[in-house]
Amino acid sequence: MAKYIEAYFKYLKDRGGSDLHIASGARPMIRLHGDMIPIGEQPLSAAQVITMMKEVISTETILKLKTAKNLDFALQWQDPGPIEGQRYRCNAFMQKNGPNMVFRTISTRVPSLSDLGLPDDLARFTDYHQGLILVTGATGSGKSSTVAALINIINESRNSH
Repeated sequence: MAKYIEAYFKYLKDRGGSDLHIASGARPMIRLHGDMIPIGEQPLSAAQVITMMKEVISTETILKLKTAKNLDFALQWQDPGPIEGQRYRCNAFMQKNGPNMVFRTISTRVPSLSDLGLPDDLARFTDYHQGLILVTGATGSGKSSTVAALINIINESRNSH
């Protein structure tokens, strides 16, 4: 059972944040409504970050990180408790100060266009059968959520791929 990093995940969930940043030599941070909010009183040492890594990824994966310097993986919290079943898109990477990890919360529910505050007219793009649609924006601006909402409209209205 993860005892160190779980508190940060709980803090992230309780406040409705989207990202958790764990970095050697820095205080942990969460992204809340686009703003980076430091949490905790002290910067984390490289040894503390490695201890947290061992709570969420295997020793074999940590050894790969030492060679690759950058790894993407998924995490679904299995331990019973307040964050059970929560899913994250994760990146672990090495920098000059030591190991770092970033976790992005992944919703288990596909949002609708109205949930995202987008106009219903956007759904007309799902009627096209060829062409290219670009969805662009800054980190955390809702690109993946927008695409998921559009794909869900296609899935609910016709058989195609």
